[in-house]
Amino acid sequence: VAWLIDRYILRRKRLVYRVQVDAPIGVYPSTDKTQRMVDVEVRHQSAVVDNPSIVLLRLDNAGGMDIDPQDMHEKVSFAFPDRKIVGLKVTEAQPSSLGEMLQRRLVPANYVDTSKLVLPRIAINRGDHFKFLLVLSGTGKGVTHSGYLAGGSTGAVLMAVAQSFDLANLAML
Repeated sequence: VAWLIDRYILRRKRLVYRVQVDAPIGVYPSTDKTQRMVDVEVRHQSAVVDNPSIVLLRLDNAGGMDIDPQDMHEKVSFAFPDRKIVGLKVTEAQPSSLGEMLQRRLVPANYVDTSKLVLPRIAINRGDHFKFLLVLSGTGKGVTHSGYLAGGSTGAVLMAVAQSFDLANLAML
């Protein structure tokens, strides 16, 4: 009952994220992830990416109100422990103009070769959502978040981590 009151009566601002994929890039024929069947080499700007992995991160305004840029008192950020960001693409944004704006505002110099992605302060209307497709290097696992949203909350609602990833999606980066 408490979640019904929180969700539908209090009408809080709520920015939630889901890690939909967090997986190494490679071909592993069994459950033993130490034995590769095929060596896969990922390159970015002519350099080989060591220990490449993929993260697909979905963000939703799941609250009952729009989120204004000034509502983000501390910028919302996502960290990838023991990994560095190689590339990023905004995908599946609703509305599409939100994704285009995010892609323009995310300056590669601010996140490439770092372990943290900082979300620009933007307006996110009720029901809007978008995804970040990231290629990372390093052996770490997991995603952590930080930030402060006035009049609401930020947080993970579901950890639905996929076990494999279609390499064809790398062409988007």
